Amino acid sequence: VLVDENGQLRHANPAARRWLDSIGLRAASRSLLDGIEASCGPEQRAQWEEALARAKGGERVRFEMPFGARHFDISVHAAASGDGAVAVFARDVTARVEANRRQQELQKQLVTASRLAGMAEMASGVLHNIGNVLNSVNVSTAALRELGPAGVQRRLERLLSLLEEQDDLAGFLGSERGRQVLPYLRALAAEMQRIEQSHRQEVERLAELTAHMAAIIGAQQRYARGGQGAREPVRLPELIGTVTQLIARSLERHGIAFETQIEDVEMIVDRHRVLQILVNLVENAKDAVREAAASGMAAGAGRIDVTARREAQRVVIEVKDTGCGIEPEHLERIFSHGFTTKPHGHGFGLHSAANAATELGGELRARSEGRGRGATFVLTLPLSNEGAASSDHTRSAA
Repeated sequence: VLVDENGQLRHANPAARRWLDSIGLRAASRSLLDGIEASCGPEQRAQWEEALARAKGGERVRFEMPFGARHFDISVHAAASGDGAVAVFARDVTARVEANRRQQELQKQLVTASRLAGMAEMASGVLHNIGNVLNSVNVSTAALRELGPAGVQRRLERLLSLLEEQDDLAGFLGSERGRQVLPYLRALAAEMQRIEQSHRQEVERLAELTAHMAAIIGAQQRYARGGQGAREPVRLPELIGTVTQLIARSLERHGIAFETQIEDVEMIVDRHRVLQILVNLVENAKDAVREAAASGMAAGAGRIDVTARREAQRVVIEVKDTGCGIEPEHLERIFSHGFTTKPHGHGFGLHSAANAATELGGELRARSEGRGRGATFVLTLPLSNEGAASSDHTRSAA
């Protein structure tokens, strides 16, 4: 939207016109401020008056604001025309706001279920797992912000200003320079398509993360009632692929290489419990690699390798990193509740992962050649964990 120095509408693209219609602006007047006041009230009008004034002074003002049931990210800055006009960009962020609201609801459900069950240790483990997923949610949210179409909008604004400056628009479009407008618009459309595709991929990833958080909470509620998780056929490539989807962005952000070598094996297992274990292991590996790089123990950003194979009637999954390693005296305590070597750690993650492995009828082991030599965590699970919760398997560190 382009607004003149008096707050009167000068130009609005089709999407902006639909937005303005939705807040009742056209029924009120051609004044943006009048429309804001009629739709949202005098306080919001004052906020917009301040934003427009700051924009005329050269500032770029950004804020979020609800309009009815929708939420918008508003960006206001001086137009390139230099005549006192102000450009207003409004982006619908309702999906993100709703996702945050659902996330908060899930967290409330988690806390409530934990309190009613009276299982403080289980709750700490679940919260740790939720925290791991929320880390990935934050990475995806940051990626969505970075993928915003602001660059395309600025180029469209410059093109609009150029066209508005032409006294003979038809003649200009027929000139050598004017004939470049259509290819330029095609290039902008292609860029917008790329941004939309990237947005769609990130939204799908957020949906997977939200579903995983809901599954973690649902599992806790079942265990609080004395039940077990739902067992289902799962193929190893699909399982490890989900882990990759959950943590790939975070690893890319830190420049950590991630490689997998997976046999195509099917197992019957509580899928989300295994995912919790593996995400915990990969998150720990990421922290170890970052610590090694920060302290100069390892050259480069480091790497994490995940392998999965069948051995007789069991599945063996290994998570190996080039991180800071584990001291020999710590190997025997690495799975103990509350034990951690991290400055800001809580000692919940590996403890809950080892307990989950035991309840699934398997075991979780660790091995390392010492400080600065990396570490490998080995998860062993039965191909079918029928009655696993009552088995006598125990975790061990080696």
